[in-house]
Amino acid sequence: MPRWRRHRRRPRRGKVALVLALESAPGIDASVELFPTLFRLGVRMASIAHWGRTPLADGSREDATGSRLTAPGIEALREMERLGMLFDISHLGASGVAHVLELATRP
Repeated sequence: MPRWRRHRRRPRRGKVALVLALESAPGIDASVELFPTLFRLGVRMASIAHWGRTPLADGSREDATGSRLTAPGIEALREMERLGMLFDISHLGASGVAHVLELATRP
């Protein structure tokens, strides 16, 4: 089973499932090489921006700027896909979401 589908496995009866996630990837800045470490620690989903601007992308409050992912943001998307992490687009601006949909190779 591909890594990106493993999150779909249902827990056994009476068990609780939990997905560790990062909101706006705090502390990452442009250090995309930290994603494998986060993955080893159990993080399976991350967003790269929330309301404001980060080194990876602009959040939804910056929507008027029409910004897309930065070069490190594109690297983050590629690395997260390689690792099988979910890339959360919920707080990106509209242009950022369109950019991710343009670049993403997996659901």
